[in-house]
Amino acid sequence: MVNKFRRKIGEASSISNITQPKFGKIIFSSHELCRLRIPEGFSSRYCKNMLNPVFLEVPSGEVWEVDVEHSEGHIWLAQGWKDFSDYYSISRGHFLIFGYNARSHFNVTIFDLSAAEVDYPIAEIESDDSIDISDVVEHSSENLSRGPLIEEGERKRQGGETEDDDLQTNVIEEEESQGNVVSPEISEVYKEHEQQTKIVTSESESEAERDQEIAENYQRAKAFKSKNPFIISFMHTSYVLRPHTLYIPLKFAMKYLMQNSGNLVLRVPGRGSWSVKCIILRKDAKVTCGWKAFVLDNKLKYGDVCVLEVINDTKLSLIEVTIFPGVSDSTN
Repeated sequence: MVNKFRRKIGEASSISNITQPKFGKIIFSSHELCRLRIPEGFSSRYCKNMLNPVFLEVPSGEVWEVDVEHSEGHIWLAQGWKDFSDYYSISRGHFLIFGYNARSHFNVTIFDLSAAEVDYPIAEIESDDSIDISDVVEHSSENLSRGPLIEEGERKRQGGETEDDDLQTNVIEEEESQGNVVSPEISEVYKEHEQQTKIVTSESESEAERDQEIAENYQRAKAFKSKNPFIISFMHTSYVLRPHTLYIPLKFAMKYLMQNSGNLVLRVPGRGSWSVKCIILRKDAKVTCGWKAFVLDNKLKYGDVCVLEVINDTKLSLIEVTIFPGVSDSTN
């Protein structure tokens, strides 16, 4: 059963406006749609006493219960995360911002491949055991450490076990003392995340720097503006190496890319044009037949970001491609 419930209609989260530690996450692979790792720098600083399960709340007010898993030296969002990602149609290239509250609550904002915030569907909840979210998270900044959110999380522990009062207050005191390092801008979140990773090993530090560089490049691509329809595509390993296949959201492909039986012309200003073929699949679409040549000629690599812009004032199915180079060297 999917543990999903909703705040009372018209009632906003009382903790959503509190200054929050934040981290951003780009979905790089399909594996992250089933289990998502919380960044090490963030988890080591803020999640030492995080409860299990946690609650993910989207801007529409719906809240999802997700189990936390500790493995491989990391903290993961596990059982329940796939239900969440499926429900909001999260896919590779989506960008999520997590704001952390109280030890068991995350505010989650989702951005799609066009860098626009998604529409959050609201479905009626028919389960008899659904609960009112106001009973779970209704509290103010003054009583976060003893609020109903934590008490509800404690009641869900096996055998009714609870943690010491000291553990309940320590994390709040730590977050309040670190208030000056939290910024509402996601670029500042990544800057803070980079600073946090200085304490880990050199190998983890190198990986964090790569992730930071990739994330910043994706942010640059998100600033792209056009009156024409476009999507932003992060270059995954499978896009730039074998099997050299670019995946496109099905809805976008059906609306803009199939007028000429899927035959497209990719144009990079100042470099040239390449003919490719778009094929409709069951859940998405893919660009093949010419995509490999496009990748090789433009020296695309993992971490690059391409903006695919549909040019409407032509009889050709013309797609103008703007390339945002990512990491400075190959990470494959």
